[in-house]
Amino acid sequence: SVTVAAIPDTARQTQIRQHVTTQGLSAPRSSLYGNALAPPVLTRREESGRVVADFHLGAAYEGPPGYVHGGVSALILDHLLGEAASPTAAAFTGSITVRYLRATPLGPLRVEAVR
Repeated sequence: SVTVAAIPDTARQTQIRQHVTTQGLSAPRSSLYGNALAPPVLTRREESGRVVADFHLGAAYEGPPGYVHGGVSALILDHLLGEAASPTAAAFTGSITVRYLRATPLGPLRVEAVR
């Protein structure tokens, strides 16, 4: 049996939102409201316009043993490029093509994008 219910903000979500606001970070709404599948990616915009995120991906995001699933890599790339391309408003990707050159290992990761 599965029960689905709306979950009100928890103290942790409020704490994350306050941290995001005071540190100049950006978090996808899905990661603040309990989407268990959303990767834990908080972006920050540097003065140069570069958008950066440092985060950790563990077994929940695994594809090939020890490596990040390619769909997760594309999702994070899509999010980061959207943040870089549209700093003031929501943007939607019309098309994205990813050519994988090598596998991304699980663990601590850093992504960067420049407009």
